Amino acid sequence: MGGRSEHDGVTAEIQHALELQPGDIEVADAILALRQLVGVIALETGETPRTLLDDEFTKAPSDEFWRATIGATL
Repeated sequence: MGGRSEHDGVTAEIQHALELQPGDIEVADAILALRQLVGVIALETGETPRTLLDDEFTKAPSDEFWRATIGATL
């Protein structure tokens, strides 16, 4: 697993940005990082990115929940 340290570095960068620089993160950059992370998980699991995301969407709370949660924090 020679690539793991590279992926760990990306994860650490994302975590650092989210914890220390909230509001400074560009949406396009965050989406790109999310795609890369899902790609890494797909490589590790043998699943496709779509299968992984579809599975997560079925487990996720409803849009109404997220709208209420996000609205309460703004």
